[in-house]
Amino acid sequence: MSAQSIPTFATVDVCVIGGCLGGVAAALAAAEAGASVLILAERTYLGEDAAGRLELLPGGEAEHPLARQLWQEAGPTTPLRLKARLGAAVRAAGVAVLVAASPTQVLRDAHGGCVGVVVTTCGGPLAVQARVLLDATAGRLVADLLGTPARIPASLLIHGVGDLPAGAEAVAELTVGGRWTEPRRTRLWRLVGAGPGGGAIAERARAEADLRIAAFTPGLLRLGDAAWEEKADDPAAWLSDACALAPLAGTPVGRIAGGWE
Repeated sequence: MSAQSIPTFATVDVCVIGGCLGGVAAALAAAEAGASVLILAERTYLGEDAAGRLELLPGGEAEHPLARQLWQEAGPTTPLRLKARLGAAVRAAGVAVLVAASPTQVLRDAHGGCVGVVVTTCGGPLAVQARVLLDATAGRLVADLLGTPARIPASLLIHGVGDLPAGAEAVAELTVGGRWTEPRRTRLWRLVGAGPGGGAIAERARAEADLRIAAFTPGLLRLGDAAWEEKADDPAAWLSDACALAPLAGTPVGRIAGGWE
């Protein structure tokens, strides 16, 4: 099927590809600025990255308005509650959403400029024309289609326990404890050299694999709060291969209110 024969689903100012929390936050910000916005979500819902993992993007706000909408009460939220609040937030902002849509190619004009994206859906391929494409996918799907280079933060803050990986610089130690767990000393370290060369990526993966975080009540950890509970009936469970990453952007690590399930 040629690009000319693919039906156009929408023409918008901003098209956000990916339904993660960062993508939703970007879509809401664009809508607030007066742009027409469409989110193309690979999953059948929004917010798939809000499960046992937290990332602060460079220059991002720790106390974001979207976070205050999603986590309105103490303790972990639930997936259904999270989906409902995300849906309510985008509807209130006038942001359109197409779920179960995966990007397969980009649309270009006669001069080679990017003017949109083609996605596969259960009803067949659809084209979306947009002035701005924002790639919020976990695997940089649209960025790779465009051939744009990856940009990785120059350094990362990693919270966890265990030995420091090679190339890491200790930043602080703090005590993590909770309603069901004994206080435990844990470290915060800086992983230097995670630039475009990717030299520290293997060490970052090693650090994530070594990480063990006990379930604890939100609010007890004050340095970049991150709380997980694997099962409500198994509060002593430890989570493996979960990591709170905070890329450094010249600003202090902020406090995140709320919990993640």
